[in-house]
Amino acid sequence: MRTVAEPSGLVWICLELPERPGAPAQAKVEVECNSGAERVTIAVERGWDSAMADGALLGAIHAQIGR
Repeated sequence: MRTVAEPSGLVWICLELPERPGAPAQAKVEVECNSGAERVTIAVERGWDSAMADGALLGAIHAQIGR
């Protein structure tokens, strides 16, 4: 789990979703991010929770919700 804040103060809570049993291993994982008002699922590289910069994570969130 990881939180990331927008400059406006809006905070997103992101949590990696479990992989589906029997599914082949993939380079990307699904992450659900929730701001309380909006919810989005993004696909990001493994290790996102420690290696992905806040700006990149926010960019992925915004791209998925069309901002």
